Amino acid sequence: MASVPSRDTRTPQTAPFRPEWPPLTPSTITGRPQRIKTEKSKKTTRRTGATRGWMVWLAFSAPFVTLALLYNGDVTANAETDRIGSYIRWGSDDLSFASRLFPPLPAAVAGLTPFGTRGLGVAGALLAGVVLGVLAERLTKSLPVWLAGVLLAGLGALPAFGVLAVSDFAGFAVVALLSMGLAGMVRFVADGDTGGGFACGLAMGAAVMCDLSAVLFTIMLAVSCALIIRLRGFGGAEVEPGLIRASMLVIVFPAATALAGWSFLEWRFAGTFYQGLDGRWGPNVITGGLAGLAAHPWRELGEAVLRTPVFLAVLFLGVLHRRWISVLLLPSPPLLFGLAVALGLPLSPQEALLVLGVTALVAPMPAGRVTIVVLCVAVGAQLGLAWVW
Repeated sequence: MASVPSRDTRTPQTAPFRPEWPPLTPSTITGRPQRIKTEKSKKTTRRTGATRGWMVWLAFSAPFVTLALLYNGDVTANAETDRIGSYIRWGSDDLSFASRLFPPLPAAVAGLTPFGTRGLGVAGALLAGVVLGVLAERLTKSLPVWLAGVLLAGLGALPAFGVLAVSDFAGFAVVALLSMGLAGMVRFVADGDTGGGFACGLAMGAAVMCDLSAVLFTIMLAVSCALIIRLRGFGGAEVEPGLIRASMLVIVFPAATALAGWSFLEWRFAGTFYQGLDGRWGPNVITGGLAGLAAHPWRELGEAVLRTPVFLAVLFLGVLHRRWISVLLLPSPPLLFGLAVALGLPLSPQEALLVLGVTALVAPMPAGRVTIVVLCVAVGAQLGLAWVW
């Protein structure tokens, strides 16, 4: 009988392949610290980005906070908002005061903010910083930082911007929320970022709680979104079945839910239906507004367009470079402002001026030599007209 060799003399080349099962994995001692380190780095990055964003917003807000503390002009609008906010009884079981609170969002801010009209002015100044920060984030994606700063100065240095922010919190809140809605909608259709669509919808849902005129702008954003997706695709990609309908629903649903929810709340606890409007909205207002459609709204709107050369410059660049998102988006706000003013909604020429300026900044622009020259000239003309006209 042959003896059995005491050891395996086969080389790796001649030895049979025997795969290990289960496959070898890094031990928990070496794998877990790596995973924890990756998660910590991601959290640190998000925390750093959020901190940087807050610092930018506060830096933009600083000049307007100073203006709010020193402003001694007309604060009638803030006084009215503060009066409505004084009806709120926090912690009370009786919610009948809801009938006096429409629009509820500025009233809630007034009820929480101390120091009356001065406190509302500071709140508007902080909101102005948020608006400029959101626009800066949008502009720096396609333009040099210095050009983005020039464009932001062309909006933030307008007297109408600072004065409206510190003297009429409710009116400026509509402009601010519409700015965020416009920026989110452009992110949604131009970049294919679904988060932009949700941001747009939430912004417009809050806007209708500041002013019913935001209903028209919500419809405008939904229709513009549908047209742009149908003609240019979604972020440059093909359109999936049902995408247009879903996109419009994302924008319209929060606003519709907010209005329906408030109407139920007021009816349930106060037994009224939008009593806080005091007759500013209804069939009589619509018919009376349509009767004067050919009078002052179009003149005021025309003046607002002429006082925003940046708006006209971006529209020109959109046609020149075939940026059809600009061509489709930009004409909508002027038409809706004329309609809203004609219907008797509480809109002012200053609000029209600022919305046109914001719309120009959120539209995508190519960073070419012609763009830089045209925009710089337009910003200079806009600031000159703002301080002279």
